Amino acid sequence: MTLTLRQRIHQIFYAPDPNNPITLVDNYGVPMLIAIDVAALILESFSVLEQTYARWFDWTELVVVGVFALEYLLRLWSCVEQPNYEQPLRGRLRYAATVPALVDLAAFMPFLALNVLPGEWVAIAGPFFRLLRLLKLTRYSESTQIFFRVLRDKRDELLTTLFVVMTLLVIASSLMFFIEREAQPQEFSSIPAAMWWGIITLTTVGYGDVYPITPLGKVLSSLLAFLGIGVFALPARDLATAFSEEMRERRERKIASANGETSDATKTSVLLLEQENVAGADREELLEAEVEAAADLMRLCVAAAKRKLGDEFESEAVVRDLAIALFQETSKTLGGEFNASVDSSTTEPQSYN
Repeated sequence: MTLTLRQRIHQIFYAPDPNNPITLVDNYGVPMLIAIDVAALILESFSVLEQTYARWFDWTELVVVGVFALEYLLRLWSCVEQPNYEQPLRGRLRYAATVPALVDLAAFMPFLALNVLPGEWVAIAGPFFRLLRLLKLTRYSESTQIFFRVLRDKRDELLTTLFVVMTLLVIASSLMFFIEREAQPQEFSSIPAAMWWGIITLTTVGYGDVYPITPLGKVLSSLLAFLGIGVFALPARDLATAFSEEMRERRERKIASANGETSDATKTSVLLLEQENVAGADREELLEAEVEAAADLMRLCVAAAKRKLGDEFESEAVVRDLAIALFQETSKTLGGEFNASVDSSTTEPQSYN
């Protein structure tokens, strides 16, 4: 079946084919373009280079913005090929509201908006918005996707840690303000000013520009430093464990996909084997119950024969013949479940009155 142009574009963006050269351009060209743009931003920070190669930097920015704008429009145009966005207008609006589409929009739209802002705003906001283009790498980098998946899975633990940190910060900064405000009125002029000390102490950075000088303040600072180590060690451990689990699952998925049908056949064989084992166990339990019932019946028959025959039942030959007869009748009654055989040369049981 021949694909339309929109279907081809959708296939390039959302169902990439490694053998398609255009797909390779999208997979490797866009990340390379982002790297060039960030490198140009870094080089522009040198005033000598900025003045010498200003024209080249401007052309680089124009090419990057043009490519990203074209990519966004093509994605917006072809997204209706997906079932979730098949409606022409509402589907495209829904796609435009997704996080990847907003990241793509932020890659070029600020450049157009900055042209209407004052010059001082452009100098501050321009580099910031250019750095936001690094977020586009999440679409092309599996490692970055794993990182965000881990953060999403551990969001409850991270939010709990953030709540504990903020609580400790407010309490410690407030206490330090009341302890040190008389000894250092300039450094601890207010609780928000004391929070700077709390942040650098709680994170165990310790710049040394603000520190307590009173004995009680030093004790409080030491306690907060120890608490900071413990508070930040817990989420670090959880994140490391989550990364290990994610990488292990990734390897298992690759192995499963590589095995393909072999893996499915193996799973089916295991299930069938388990079912056979369960069925065999049920049959064994049923057979044991039937054997026990037959044994009870044989004991009753032997007791009745002993009462009837009296002393004659003490004969070993009589007991043997009777046991053989009872065994054969029991085997027939149980439908041949007993796979035992009796020697064909065995003497047929005699009749006893």
